[in-house]
Amino acid sequence: MKNLFIYTITTLVFLFSASMLNAKPDQSGPGNGTDYVKVLFADAQYDVIRMLTPVDADGLKTCGLSAEVYGWLSGQAQNDTRFNRVKYWLHAMDLRFQQEPCTDFTKLPASICYFKDQAGPYVMISLQENKMTTKDQAMAMLIHEAGHFTGEPDHLLLDRVGVALVQTLKLPGSLFADASSSDIVANPFQATDDCEKGAGPQAKSLREQVRIALLKQCSDRGISCDDSKISYAFEGENDFQEMKVTCLARAVLKLR
Repeated sequence: MKNLFIYTITTLVFLFSASMLNAKPDQSGPGNGTDYVKVLFADAQYDVIRMLTPVDADGLKTCGLSAEVYGWLSGQAQNDTRFNRVKYWLHAMDLRFQQEPCTDFTKLPASICYFKDQAGPYVMISLQENKMTTKDQAMAMLIHEAGHFTGEPDHLLLDRVGVALVQTLKLPGSLFADASSSDIVANPFQATDDCEKGAGPQAKSLREQVRIALLKQCSDRGISCDDSKISYAFEGENDFQEMKVTCLARAVLKLR
């Protein structure tokens, strides 16, 4: 099954490449069978960001990745590790859609291509070419394209990176939970800083919520989990005009 998955995703992304050519706007709409693809990739982007965000450099070492994949992710690009840059580009890149295949600089058709324009980085996704794509494949494809944004031109290497990360970190290999809250505070800048450090009452309360949520997932699956192995990440956003801070906590528990 593993070999079949690798073959399938490699086939899907073999032709993926960069281009600065203009793409035609999406002509799709409700009822024509293309809404599935839009929802699929939106869900895949959300899930892959949630999956990778809590994983830090130490966690990456314990993921059981091949030497090739780990070496690439832990290498340097754009003044940071490639792993951190991949996570950044997954956040930063927009998803755009068109009916027909996109075209790379070799003029070969592809099911997904990456671009930059005045609005920023984005990937163009062909609706007709991705009607049979699964969420796992879409997640690996997005990791592949984020890897291109780091400056990596090797498509086959990025195939292996995308597949390895999805297979290693996706459910049921890992469990995920997130929670958020918005509080009125006296000093929104300090409260935001406290949130992102995992300190302060807001972050501590959220940390407990996601811990309990992960343990409940373990209980629901009938498995024993060690909560000391949970990795946490926090993100804060302040609205200084309303003296409000929103704190988001994300947690991941690897099961293997």
